[in-house]
Amino acid sequence: MTDKLPQISIIVPSFNQGKYLSHTLESIFCQEYPFLEVIVMDGGSTDNSVEIIRSYESKLKYWQSQPDGGQSAAINAGIKYCTGEIVAWLNSDDYYWSNCLWTVAHAYQSFPERGIYIGNGLRYDQARERYTPFSRRHLVMNREALRQGLDYILQPSVFFLRDAWNEVKGLNDKLRFCMDWDILIRISEHYPVVLINEFLSVSREYEETKTSTGKLKRAFEIVQMIQGYCEVEATPGSLYYMLETLLDVANTSIPALRYHVYEGIKEIRQYFAQQYGNEDGFPETGDLQDSVYLPIPIDVGSHAPRPNFADLPFISIIVPSFNQAEFLSQTLESIINQGYPKLEILVFDGGSCDGSVDILRSFQEHLTYWKSQPDNGPADAINQGFAIAKGDIIGWLNSDDMLAHDALWEVAQAFIEKPELDMVLGNALYIDEENKLQIVNHGCYRTGLYYGEIKPTEYIPLYWEYVHAVPQPTVYFKRHLLETCGKLNESYNYIFDFELFYRFTSKAKFYKLERTQAFYRIHATAKTSDWNKFLIELYSFSRPFWHQLPSFQFKSLLRDYVGKYMLRNYGTQRRNLRFWAIACLVALSTLTKIGNPEAMQPWLFPAPKNVVQDKPPTLKPNLLTSVSTPQTNYNIDRSNLRYFSVFCSFFLPCHPGYSGGEIRDFHLIRQLLTLSKVDFFAAQENSYKDRENLLLPLLENHHTVGNIAARQTDFVPFTPSKTSLQKHIINKIKSTILPFLADGYHQDVTGILPIFSTYLAPAIQETLEREQPDFFFVSPQLNPVALNLKLVSLQTRLILASYDVEWVRIKRLVASQKGLARLKMSAEIRRAASFEKENLANYDGIIAVSELDKQIFVKEYRFAPERILVVENGVDPQYFSFNERLPNTPPNIIFVGSFSYLPNQQAAWRLIRQIMPLVRKQYPNARLWIVGQYPDTQLIAQHDGRKIIVTGKVEDVRPYLAQASVLCVPLISGSGTKYKILEALSAGVPTVCTPLAQEGLNLEDGKEILVGKTDQELAARVIRLLNNPELAATLASSGRQVVEQQYTWDSNLKKIDDWLEFLKTIPRNNLKAVV
Repeated sequence: MTDKLPQISIIVPSFNQGKYLSHTLESIFCQEYPFLEVIVMDGGSTDNSVEIIRSYESKLKYWQSQPDGGQSAAINAGIKYCTGEIVAWLNSDDYYWSNCLWTVAHAYQSFPERGIYIGNGLRYDQARERYTPFSRRHLVMNREALRQGLDYILQPSVFFLRDAWNEVKGLNDKLRFCMDWDILIRISEHYPVVLINEFLSVSREYEETKTSTGKLKRAFEIVQMIQGYCEVEATPGSLYYMLETLLDVANTSIPALRYHVYEGIKEIRQYFAQQYGNEDGFPETGDLQDSVYLPIPIDVGSHAPRPNFADLPFISIIVPSFNQAEFLSQTLESIINQGYPKLEILVFDGGSCDGSVDILRSFQEHLTYWKSQPDNGPADAINQGFAIAKGDIIGWLNSDDMLAHDALWEVAQAFIEKPELDMVLGNALYIDEENKLQIVNHGCYRTGLYYGEIKPTEYIPLYWEYVHAVPQPTVYFKRHLLETCGKLNESYNYIFDFELFYRFTSKAKFYKLERTQAFYRIHATAKTSDWNKFLIELYSFSRPFWHQLPSFQFKSLLRDYVGKYMLRNYGTQRRNLRFWAIACLVALSTLTKIGNPEAMQPWLFPAPKNVVQDKPPTLKPNLLTSVSTPQTNYNIDRSNLRYFSVFCSFFLPCHPGYSGGEIRDFHLIRQLLTLSKVDFFAAQENSYKDRENLLLPLLENHHTVGNIAARQTDFVPFTPSKTSLQKHIINKIKSTILPFLADGYHQDVTGILPIFSTYLAPAIQETLEREQPDFFFVSPQLNPVALNLKLVSLQTRLILASYDVEWVRIKRLVASQKGLARLKMSAEIRRAASFEKENLANYDGIIAVSELDKQIFVKEYRFAPERILVVENGVDPQYFSFNERLPNTPPNIIFVGSFSYLPNQQAAWRLIRQIMPLVRKQYPNARLWIVGQYPDTQLIAQHDGRKIIVTGKVEDVRPYLAQASVLCVPLISGSGTKYKILEALSAGVPTVCTPLAQEGLNLEDGKEILVGKTDQELAARVIRLLNNPELAATLASSGRQVVEQQYTWDSNLKKIDDWLEFLKTIPRNNLKAVV
């Protein structure tokens, strides 16, 4: 992002357009954009064009009027006089819309140095004097659709980076009709694009335009131009333009041809719908490298011209809210950042308990009035606001929505210029929780643009025929309109705005602002997420307006309603007896006014339950049985035992492990049992009893907190129980207040310290003093038991078997948080470092997971490098045998982990919310598998059995790896090396991951795995593997080879023997004295 406004250069090519030229030039200069240069290239006009140009001469950087080589040549010549970062051309019969240049400049500030900035626009029908939007949907850049389909971009709404223009050497001056299409293709092949969902220009339509008079010449030029890119005789798009031209000929000269041409056009439109989502060729999904500019209000410094202060109306904005702390700050900031001086903000909170009140207090100086107490819903809260609002103009903004940049200034301008107005509305953009454009189903199409329009009053009750087209957060009205029509109807909980606007339309003079005025947020807890409740109220509102029986109008309306109801709920399923029974029941309910058909919908069409099963229902049984899942027999040779060791960890590991820590401990102990007798101390029993415990029979003793407590008469018996309410409250206080105030160690240690200090440490101390073992192993790095031991008189070497560097782990967890959570956890970094330094001082050696971790232990904690052994995480290649990928339709994207671990939770949500929506633009039916133990209720709720499968704990992960198309590991926090990657590579799964997930592994991007940092990069790499099975197979094969060479447990564990022998020969560590 940059604070600098760009210089914008506009070339105006013209020839004998004196009729429109003045309007075109005025549309540029009236923007009052400060960094502007305009070049007029007139082709030697013989009308009054030169006189008009001379009248603007003082404002022009350069102009000429002389014969040229056509429009493309004139524009190329004009570019040579341009110095702006941004260049564009505006034909002399088109014109710019209000504040167009400012909008482009702000988009450039948000996304500088992109190749093209593309906006929406309007068409102006000269004969009918009517504006229509070029697109009522959001804009995308889909390069395949641009080459194969139609030119879905409006030329006067396009602005280019001058460097990008010069790189492709400008327009092809041999083209007369489609040179704009051609340069879009060429630049977009090398540069990302920014999409601006604003109306930037107006394309004037009249009989003499070049496009309308070109006819067959234009169609043939399109065919030839596209042939140069696609190497085919014709694409669906170029053929469409040809048939469209022939249809015009058929209508006038050859009527018999008309039917066949029309059928061909219909076939192509169906192709467009299948390929790109819409029959008109406008694609629904775009390419991943491009960005969407959202005009979120920020302090940008410079802004478009604004009305005089004295003329401004006083505006009241009411904000109803209840438990929307997640978004409330953004909502209030969007109002405050308008910088509108005559404003009051009234907030009515319904008694929130989620931190909303703290947020309101922090904004108190900006709020005219606020309160937080229970109300009867949002309609009641808004009506309370109406009662005390003092503004001439009134509106309300829900606490999860936002205003767009300069929205209030535009409202004020409209009421100043048109004092007779009662109400204004505009357009809105749908956004998600992360402030990214959200695509929403509008019935017959999907869009991120909520295009506002007022339906005729008599049409409004027919709610099933259209999408409610008044974006509520864009509506502002005069006080007298509210006094005339009355306040909100509080009997409605969901459609109170719809019903009020219906009353307004019968009384009001309204005006549409053709710009984005607000952001309409779609999220899981939004009121709009339960659409059926809206439909119930819409039916109740609609039914009294129907015609009476036995009129023809009633019969027609009933037939239409029942038909649309069944289509909406039954879809294209076969019309069986159940279909007709439900249709009759709906018709009967409607006819008799008994019941509400929309209220019947949930039990007539019950939704599938979100049940997480051990074996997901969509995984085919034959796949589970056909996958090679060999069982490994670990023959632990105990013929050469030389040591006696004690090992302390959270629990005794089983095989196969359900977490990375359990896997690592299992193999370390397995290797240790070939060298030593082992006593094991566990803080708890292994919670899963569904696996054979291979290690237990080989241990000398297995001590748990339970049997330790039972042996000590002075100990309270250890009986884990459910958390009491009191304990729950205490834990809550610890998690919310202690991160700010507490001293000492970080929470992960303080939570377990009592068990280790009270039960385990005394028993271990007794064993160490009695048995004087050679080694005492402690796992993992946050195990605090050594802090409670007296070690001075012991000859036992203490060895820390770490999974991570604790300080690094906590630091990354904190960095992955946002807002209050990040602030709350920031002190944890210092405490983790303090704990780790004090804890490490007790140890004589460390077993680290990577060379990177070793270097951190040496540099940050002054641990002697010879005392650190690197044992990389490994895999058993026999257990995780290689399986070649089979074609999957739809493709399966998998993520494996234990979801009690926060980094895995974060990665799963990142896949669900950010990455998979991008993947599904190319693969709409792609399935995401979240595989592993301890998913929380929110994660489980994402399971739908079709596109997202959350398995919970699985007995064997290998069948899930076998059916995976790609493993995606989008970690944003955590440390250590990642088993999930090694296991996947061993099993032959092509893998995409972040640099953090790659860390510590000797894997090369592009050779064994693909690495991406951003959501867009990760999604693009997943798509790349799905598009290219040969690449996927090559990566999988190379990955397996690296695993066999560098990451097998048997080879990695062999070095432990010599290192332990070395530790026995050197003195105990003296870090304790240093600390």
